[in-house]
Amino acid sequence: MLLLEVLIAFLLIAMCLLPLLYPHTFILTSQRRFIDEVELDHKVNLQYADIVKALYRNDISWEAIMSRVEFPIDTTLPYKGSYHFGKRRRQKPNKDDASYTLYLLPLEMTFVPKKGGTPLCFHYDLFVIRDLGEGPLPQGEESDAEEGEEEE
Repeated sequence: MLLLEVLIAFLLIAMCLLPLLYPHTFILTSQRRFIDEVELDHKVNLQYADIVKALYRNDISWEAIMSRVEFPIDTTLPYKGSYHFGKRRRQKPNKDDASYTLYLLPLEMTFVPKKGGTPLCFHYDLFVIRDLGEGPLPQGEESDAEEGEEEE
């Protein structure tokens, strides 16, 4: 009989402990998710700086920008990421000096959680000066001039 009373006491204690532990586990998982998002935000800022540096060095080809190629982003975080350049807006070059063209390029970074969930999107606008130097416009630039006039 004493053993039965002890088992009932353990069962009552376990039933009381479960509701007390659940908020702590919920807070712990929420905190981990928040820390991952903060680390991702930091990673996105570093990746943005790397993209700007790659554009300065001409490591990203103009054809890849024009065709909106999606580039993968390597992370150690629980997210799978990629970035691409959106539809560009072109400013007309100065009539006196047509050796450069000004662009406003939207940069879209998207990160999808590996365990499933809603993707996190980051948007930046890059101001790009394309210096053509001397010589004729590359093939395809003539159509850009027509698009720029239509967008205005």
